[in-house]
Amino acid sequence: MTDTIAVPLTDVRVAKLRVAYGARHVLVAGGAGVTPLLSLAYELHRRGAEFELHDFARAREQAAFAGLLEREFGDRVRLRFGGPRAEQPTTVKEVAAELAPDAQVYTCGPEGFMAQVCAVFAPVVGEARVHVEHFVAAEVDTSFDRPFTVELDTGEVFEVPADKSILAVLGENGIEVFKSCEEGICGSCVSGVLEGVPEHRDSCLSAADKAAGDKMALCVSRARTARLKIELY
Repeated sequence: MTDTIAVPLTDVRVAKLRVAYGARHVLVAGGAGVTPLLSLAYELHRRGAEFELHDFARAREQAAFAGLLEREFGDRVRLRFGGPRAEQPTTVKEVAAELAPDAQVYTCGPEGFMAQVCAVFAPVVGEARVHVEHFVAAEVDTSFDRPFTVELDTGEVFEVPADKSILAVLGENGIEVFKSCEEGICGSCVSGVLEGVPEHRDSCLSAADKAAGDKMALCVSRARTARLKIELY
């Protein structure tokens, strides 16, 4: 039997292309979240990077790729089965306590699990070094969406109606933007914001990026101001 691994192009895959030699990489998976992290583990192994993978599951039979992980990566894998959910924060904190500030952390799993991992590791290594993989886009109330104007740094101006995204409007006008998921998860269409205030609705930018307001995901995010001026990357 061959294990099939389907990995979306998201923050974890983008982050893996920036593997820092000498840094320690910690992969923290919850349930089916081990799937994309398995791909990352292979990449880290190929590059000779130092890493460990912590896989949380209720039981071994519910842990996807448990046997494969052990065969491929040996003692780099920590399989954590059967522990009560209430004990997970303690276990995660124990892992975080061993990390140096330059470590990179990657997590995937249920939203609550990933939020827990981020809350524990971000104070240790910094938010920018904690990378998350989202399975689905966050739900957003679009009932109050309003039209706005978007201007490109080339001078072209377009009206974005309430029921369309910037990405869609640009595409309709023959302007190609690199894209993939079109759900605000992968980060492919992230572009620079030169003027105006974006309304972030994505799951790919960090809280720091969103606070800075100098970039946005064109597929889902909109404008808080009547006009935005953007720069396509």
